[in-house]
Amino acid sequence: QRASEALNLQDRLERRVTVGLSFPQIPGLRDVRAGLDLVHLRDNFRDFGLDKNGAVLTLTYQPERRFTGSLSTEVEQNTVGLFDSRQTLEDFLSMTSDPRLQRLLRVPAGVSALGSLRLSFAVDLRDSAFTPTDGLYASAALEWAHTILTERPQDYSHFFKLTLTTNGYIRLAEGWTLALQARGGRVFHLAPNSRVYPNRAYFMGGVDSLRGLLQDQVIPQAQVEAIDAARRAGTPLPAAAITRTGELCYLARAELRFPIQGPVEGGVFVDVGNVWAFADAMRLEAFASVRVSAGLGLRLSTPVGPIAADYGFNLTRRDDQDIQEPFGAFHFSIGLF
Repeated sequence: QRASEALNLQDRLERRVTVGLSFPQIPGLRDVRAGLDLVHLRDNFRDFGLDKNGAVLTLTYQPERRFTGSLSTEVEQNTVGLFDSRQTLEDFLSMTSDPRLQRLLRVPAGVSALGSLRLSFAVDLRDSAFTPTDGLYASAALEWAHTILTERPQDYSHFFKLTLTTNGYIRLAEGWTLALQARGGRVFHLAPNSRVYPNRAYFMGGVDSLRGLLQDQVIPQAQVEAIDAARRAGTPLPAAAITRTGELCYLARAELRFPIQGPVEGGVFVDVGNVWAFADAMRLEAFASVRVSAGLGLRLSTPVGPIAADYGFNLTRRDDQDIQEPFGAFHFSIGLF
């Protein structure tokens, strides 16, 4: 509290200001719409303050319901100020277990700015966008990102990020559906000293990936191997040296959905995947290392989409001193893949 009291009035005032402009039709460009979003954010927490400014311009082309293409450009500027000047951002992240703070702090320390250009396509052949029981959905996204401003040379970013996703749905019987998903992505660096901007990295664990673990809990495979090697050598890695940001990932999920009573349905699932921090140094045997979770849950159909409650079991659990993972995890979500 004393640290925050030392701030000037402008920094003490928490705020969130957003402005959105939509252009449903652009003269001369059929089936193209545009949107402009501006955001200004100031949040104060016990140990740090966060400023964020951003602008996103998006062009969307949709000649029919089944196909969508978009091109967007974004500029974002982030400022993270720790109230304790003796502490680094890496040290703070290693000591906090609050997932909300960890997600907020997916930016470099100090002042940084990033510019990006993103091209994406999606084909939707499902019978329903909310509760699909048959059909296929596929999407691809390619993003180019480049650092505009950074206070530390080690936070420089210049890369392409490619992400591919395919969902398939098979109706087995009345009310019974087999849902399948395959997803993968990789970061391709365009400069020798480039590193992935934290909020553009891949993360694994949680309701949208491996449901046997908490959100973004999986430590990349290269980090796991480094932790094991350091422990065998008798020199454990400091907590600040362990990160969860990945540059390559793959994920495969299968879920059987079945009726129970009225709007209530059940689900049994298996999730398989992993994430790597150093894609260029990845070896074939490391790529074969997978994390597996399985579980079951309930789904409630509502007018705005299904509400889901799942419990996943961590079948490849790491519970040693350096990597303490749970036996399983409970997840609540609105919507299904």
